[in-house]
Amino acid sequence: MTAPRRGYSGSGLVYVAQDAAFLLQTCRARLERLRDEGFAVCVATPHTAALDEFAALGFEIRPLPGIDRWNVLGRLAAAPILQAHFLEQRPLLVHGFGQPWAWLAAFTAHHAQVPAVFATIDAHDFSTPLRVAAYRKLASWTDRYIVHHEQDLEGLLAREIAAPRQVELLLGGYGVDLKQFLPDDEDLVPEARPARARTVLLAREAEDLRAVERAIARRHPEVGWLRHREPVSAELLAAADLYVTVDPNEAEGLSMMAAAAMRVPVVAVRSAAARAVVVDYETGRLAPDPGSLIDVLCEVIEDPKRLTDMGIRAAARAQQRFDRQQIDAQLLNVYDLALQPRRA
Repeated sequence: MTAPRRGYSGSGLVYVAQDAAFLLQTCRARLERLRDEGFAVCVATPHTAALDEFAALGFEIRPLPGIDRWNVLGRLAAAPILQAHFLEQRPLLVHGFGQPWAWLAAFTAHHAQVPAVFATIDAHDFSTPLRVAAYRKLASWTDRYIVHHEQDLEGLLAREIAAPRQVELLLGGYGVDLKQFLPDDEDLVPEARPARARTVLLAREAEDLRAVERAIARRHPEVGWLRHREPVSAELLAAADLYVTVDPNEAEGLSMMAAAAMRVPVVAVRSAAARAVVVDYETGRLAPDPGSLIDVLCEVIEDPKRLTDMGIRAAARAQQRFDRQQIDAQLLNVYDLALQPRRA
């Protein structure tokens, strides 16, 4: 086991995030690649067992107070800790993501005069002048501003919140490890997987879906339900014909991406994550609101051939857009552009 680094050697990067466990799950391979290529990598998150695991893997760690997302005092206490660390170590790049910690990372990096990248998979809210002004201030603190939704990119540029040279679009959000979820090649051929009359729905938010389940049972008693807790497994998805989610505030969409990779079409209430994953009528269906979900579900259930076709297109799109390795390659290119002049 590699001992954690206590100081930087070479080019230093700092990742600031809310959740060390999620960072370990989604970014471990990327961070290990950066470490192996000679970057000194520090992980700054609230202190949990996952942060200790980063230390055991050879990364420098910087524990921060405030595990609770809404712990404002914890975030205020984290600011001087981060800024002192940046001033002492002089990292070449600070990567912050996952609101609100990315704002904290951008603010402290700016005042320590080190380059910063702000990246978010959360949907932007441009509904009030105050929010737009806040995003404009954030953009002024950062060298690179990364978003994962086309709608956010258009909103930033249309409102002149960030300069075009400053904004990056990374398709796929965090993405998923497709090696865990890709179906066999023959499953991607329509004739190899004929449409089935019985449709199994895989429901994530069981409590919210109880009324939907009862309504579907009255109209389609042959439909069966499977439920899961995060993270969704390939075994459960292999038994499902349809993946359903009703969370309009979902920001990540990882389970929807995994379902698409397993050629399971998604029916979801419209959200930023659902819009990024689902092409309506092509790879799944988007219900405008929870009240319309039942009718949309019945429409899909009653057309099993179309259901199969949407699943095939969903799997093809997942390979193009949701492969975590491809997303990491995009992000590493952003790092190269930001770091190369300074490393030279």
